[in-house]
Amino acid sequence: MTYKNIIDSLKRTSFHPQWLALLGDPYQLISRLEPGKGKNLLDIDCGRGWLKARLPDDVEFIGFDYPATGIDRYHAEQDVLGSAEALPFDSNSMDVVVCLKVLEHMPDPFSAVAEIARVLRPGGKAAISIPFAYPIHDAPYDFQRLTSFQLERMVENNGLQVDCFEETRHALENAALLSNLALGKTVLDGIK
Repeated sequence: MTYKNIIDSLKRTSFHPQWLALLGDPYQLISRLEPGKGKNLLDIDCGRGWLKARLPDDVEFIGFDYPATGIDRYHAEQDVLGSAEALPFDSNSMDVVVCLKVLEHMPDPFSAVAEIARVLRPGGKAAISIPFAYPIHDAPYDFQRLTSFQLERMVENNGLQVDCFEETRHALENAALLSNLALGKTVLDGIK
């Protein structure tokens, strides 16, 4: 059994190193963006399409992923491949843009946020999330951690307005998550 198979078999259990990070329902955040009939939604770093399966059928879903990680590492179910730092879409063409836990993997997150602002239609909405207190993951494609102040500045400098900002984890949950990851890594290093 490979390392990846062991980790995958533990998903959604408290024995998975990222168990606390996987808790919750990110769709609650997306539903606030009101993706509905006749609208399109661009999912940057779409992975295996978990979001597409949760959307109403009348929403045009556009899955976007980075070739090196989307195809090679995660076997993404994308519609379009490319870099979020240079989105291959027309300006003012998207109703909703979702970019969850991916800016830390971009060499130039400032350009990615500028691109999100560029492709959003007037009145469009975006959901952007980033981890803060989290170890390096998906190396060598993990470049930085951004504070909430930096993310808010990036968004506002690109002409977007922050309607809602919320932390998703309490300090104790972050401490438990980091402890769980450390224990999981220690155990898995012993298996290798």
